[in-house]
Amino acid sequence: MAAGGFPPSCVMLALAEPWFRRLRAWPRFDDLTRAQVQSFVGRLASAARQPARLAPWSAVGVLPAVAAFLLLQRKVDVAWIVLGGGLLSALLV
Repeated sequence: MAAGGFPPSCVMLALAEPWFRRLRAWPRFDDLTRAQVQSFVGRLASAARQPARLAPWSAVGVLPAVAAFLLLQRKVDVAWIVLGGGLLSALLV
């Protein structure tokens, strides 16, 4: 899935980069880039679904994910969230 799903999106973005400013002036370009981002998010969700189904879920395991999501909503820097998650993991193991 990942080998065939993600490279086309990356190739399209890499090919469009030299003409990005000129393309931004085209009204349809924003619609196309929005569709491309939505496609990428869909592929990412699809790729994450199988490992998520196989993972052992518990309240203790879900709480850090919920906390990270809430911190991201409050615009906390991702580096702090990752560092805090790493420390929490080290303490729980």
